Parts: sequence; C-alpha cells; structure tokens
Amino acid sequence: MMVWQLYLVITAQTTIEFYFNRFRKKEAAQHGEVWVNEYDLGTWRNLDQFFGYRGQWWRIFFPAFSPPPGDGIHYPTLVESSVNYLYV
Repeated sequence: MMVWQLYLVITAQTTIEFYFNRFRKKEAAQHGEVWVNEYDLGTWRNLDQFFGYRGQWWRIFFPAFSPPPGDGIHYPTLVESSVNYLYV
C-alpha cells in the first residue's frame, strides 16, 4: 500500500486520476499521439509539492506549515512550472 501511494505522489495523481490517465494514454496511443499528465512536474517537484519542504529534503520529517500550492481548484501544471518554478 505504501509503495502504491508513493507512486501516486511522485506521479502527481490520485487513484481515480490514475485510471482516467491510463485510459487517456491508451486512447492517445491508438491515434498515434503521446499523452502527458500536465500535473506531473517530475519526481522531485511532485515530492516537494506534496511534503512542502521547499527544496530542503530534511524537512520531510517535520510538519509543513506552508499552504499547499494552488488555490484548491487550480494547481501548478507542467506548462506553468517550466516558466516560473521557485523554491521559496
């Protein structure tokens, strides 16, 4: 169970999104296209967003008091992060 949850965290997905994304990837492959999860910012950035350690890996052992990224409806995407991603 822990390995599954860690996989979901490093790929920036929920369990439901995993199944939807798998379907979308399969559909895209049938049309000769490549589908990419826009919320997957890469392993380290995904871990950073989830744990809130802001580039200081040792902080994962302590509670994060910073608010999560996004406003609860909109979250950082791959396109936005390539433009301006900062460790605060």
